[in-house]
Amino acid sequence: MPMSERPYSLRHELKYRIGEDLAQALRDFVVSYLELESHARGKPDASYRVHSRYLDSTDHQFYWKGLSSPERRVQLRVRYYETTERVPIFLETKRWVTNSVVKFRAAIRPEALHWVLSGQLPEQSWMATHEPAHLFALQQFVELQERVS
Repeated sequence: MPMSERPYSLRHELKYRIGEDLAQALRDFVVSYLELESHARGKPDASYRVHSRYLDSTDHQFYWKGLSSPERRVQLRVRYYETTERVPIFLETKRWVTNSVVKFRAAIRPEALHWVLSGQLPEQSWMATHEPAHLFALQQFVELQERVS
């Protein structure tokens, strides 16, 4: 299963600003070493749209913590890749510890989003998968969301 589709991940992350020419050269080099995500298979240039919404409290707790302690920041994110009702919505929590990122990701059906953002766990039938790791990731999301509400 590609990393982007797993319910959790741990990775080391360093980001750099580079120009478009260098980015294309890097893509051309690494393409034979990587497995395409399911969202990229069969798409022109193996690219696709990503729709993300980041959640924060009214006093921007996550934003201010990220500025004051970037190595220990936290994010709550709602992400989806297509705008059809059959495609799951992913609820993600990301925590940084120095240069490592721990991400938990839960896949839910689109009709459950309103309930989760209202602070409720959706019914089991609203989960896009019944894997226990996705339920754990959803619980992490809701608990963190409640702390900043």
